[in-house]
Amino acid sequence: MKFLYEIFDIVIEDVDDSIKEYRLKYLDSISYHWVEKIENIDCKSRVDVESYLLTAGFYLSVMYVLSSFDMHYENIINYKRYPVIIDFETLSMQIKHQSSDNVYVDYKGLSESIFNTAFIPFISDNIVFDFNISGILSDKANSKTVESIIYTLEQDYKIKEHKINELTDIGNPLFLNGENILDDIVSLNEIYYFLSQGFIQGCNSIIKNKELLFRVIEKNENNRELKFRQILRPTQVYYKFLEYLDKPSSLVSEREKQVVLSVLNKNFNPSSFGYLRVNKEIEDLNNGSIPSFYSLINDRHLYSNNSVICRNYFSTILSKRIKDKIHKLSFNDIEYQLNLLKLSMCILTKEKNFGKTIRIKHENYNNLKTLEIVNYMISKYIEES
Repeated sequence: MKFLYEIFDIVIEDVDDSIKEYRLKYLDSISYHWVEKIENIDCKSRVDVESYLLTAGFYLSVMYVLSSFDMHYENIINYKRYPVIIDFETLSMQIKHQSSDNVYVDYKGLSESIFNTAFIPFISDNIVFDFNISGILSDKANSKTVESIIYTLEQDYKIKEHKINELTDIGNPLFLNGENILDDIVSLNEIYYFLSQGFIQGCNSIIKNKELLFRVIEKNENNRELKFRQILRPTQVYYKFLEYLDKPSSLVSEREKQVVLSVLNKNFNPSSFGYLRVNKEIEDLNNGSIPSFYSLINDRHLYSNNSVICRNYFSTILSKRIKDKIHKLSFNDIEYQLNLLKLSMCILTKEKNFGKTIRIKHENYNNLKTLEIVNYMISKYIEES
């Protein structure tokens, strides 16, 4: 938390006054941590909504250069005109160890982009989530992949298992006086405009203040209390294992429990690190806990519960990785990420508007490259939505 706020302190100095933060009050200690309780409260005016979106764009710029991830709807609270981050564990994603010594990172892949933050609308094509889990712009959604298991006691006294698809309760849609702004209260064009302006201002400030940011990072290089959680499997996967381990058949049979846990081993492809990581996962799940792994800022090891699980597990030292991404940030990178932000806005399109014909009117249409045509179409679509 303190590390992120130190970054914000520098970047916010060179942005517009309309970008406002709300910072959680907290008490930090070695053995415990107290944080202010905060609840969802609606925006009261369109000016509040605009300020919220500008600040969200500003946050997105910092998340981008830190390679933040997992900033989804459960980790952000919409408090008046402020998006408030309440979970600071996943500030920086590490890169897993590669077989090649020459690992080149151009930060153009989706795993390095603003999409990977989960802060903006994005739907994954994997089997874990099939709905928009954005930290700032999401809503209730029916999922075909996320299931709940319930048990009933039948008349013959046998327990029957039922699987149901969930209506996922997204806890923090952005409301303006009780109305969700995605219900045609604020246009996609307006949402994109204010998010992009906050993002541009934040990135420009980062470029201007690179050296000051490097000092903050270097100051924290020996801070072993600064831990960055690394999600090696989606938490939802661990949750499903715990759900099965809590079934009556697993509770009464150790053999059944081991059969469930053996699935992890069977579906794990060991690298040069062998089964060290998966063995730790099985140990934690067997104890009824969600496995939790993390990295420190000044080495390449994978940790859990204050112990090294795999030495030199990651490709680079995290402090070097963050500094490199900040150093390479350019105006071309900003434009590239803004194109992704436009795509993100398309995810918010209501079904009734989806597939609407877009007329392309451009004087140099015949000379446009394919990517330019797509970008033009996206821009026009957002304007008309």
